[in-house]
Amino acid sequence: MTTGTKSQEELQAERKAEFIAARNVYIVIILSFVMVCTIAVIATTQMEAQKTGFRPIQTQRPMSFIDKTYMYPDKKSK
Repeated sequence: MTTGTKSQEELQAERKAEFIAARNVYIVIILSFVMVCTIAVIATTQMEAQKTGFRPIQTQRPMSFIDKTYMYPDKKSK
């Protein structure tokens, strides 16, 4: 008559299989994250090279008293 208990070797084999499965899941998650970051960096770099990426706002009046960064270019100074 056999009992329902598992031997020590079977338990160790199950633990090892669970460890390998968990490790593989972590590797897939980390590689997916790295791939998404790489694609984002490449896309951003290409957009910046083609000047289609970030476009700053432009205003007619300064944002503050000393910051005139986002104003339209002065036509008189040209």
